[in-house]
Amino acid sequence: MSQRVEVLNVKLNEQDAMIRSLQEMMKIVPFKGRFFLTTEYLYNELGEYIQNNIDIDSIEIKNTIEKRGMGNKRDSFVRLNIRGVVSHKISTFQLLVAGDTIVNFEDINIQAFERVGGKQKKLCARIADNGQDSLLKQVVVSYGKVKSPGSIVDLMIEWCWPNMLNITDCDYTTLPNFLAGTVKHLKMSLECKEDIGFKSASIYKYKVGMDKAQLILDVDMSEITDTISYEEDNPLMNSTYILYYEVAR
Repeated sequence: MSQRVEVLNVKLNEQDAMIRSLQEMMKIVPFKGRFFLTTEYLYNELGEYIQNNIDIDSIEIKNTIEKRGMGNKRDSFVRLNIRGVVSHKISTFQLLVAGDTIVNFEDINIQAFERVGGKQKKLCARIADNGQDSLLKQVVVSYGKVKSPGSIVDLMIEWCWPNMLNITDCDYTTLPNFLAGTVKHLKMSLECKEDIGFKSASIYKYKVGMDKAQLILDVDMSEITDTISYEEDNPLMNSTYILYYEVAR
């Protein structure tokens, strides 16, 4: 009898742990636009196995709200610039990207380029088919040869999310887990090609284990026209930075 009770208690404890885990995943950041943290747990879990042997001097992500789209959503063109130094030999650069339930990753054309001697060399970029969650995919950029420690890394990776960003209410963009040894500087920016009029914008950061996303900055909108930007030295590693905006109605 005591053994049965013990087994039952173990199962109940496991169920309680699962419920708490699911509750954690359903937390949202404290603003109007919902930012579910499920992908952050996946980032954290997979990030332990996917690391780039690079010390990043600067990482910059620029999202551009294009004029293309349907209804209140517009395409979001993403350009990611990464500059740094190889710490241990590498032949690839790996990136985790999170999409949306309406996005088919087969329709996403990811391109990668390496800047060498003032010129751009196109690299092979592909989405790895390794059975990961449909909302989170691993992008692998191949250099074509092994890079030795001390080699310079100067990458540009770009793609377009269809019908991704809201132009009539509010939405957000993110710069996720960096998957690198160190990062000295980050920059986020959001540009809109339509005259929508930004009402407000805020910068948050979130790391698995935090009670909620932390507000870093309420952006001064007095000088903002069509581009919102934020920069930070020595950013928090293994975290996600969030640029949240509201549109004037």
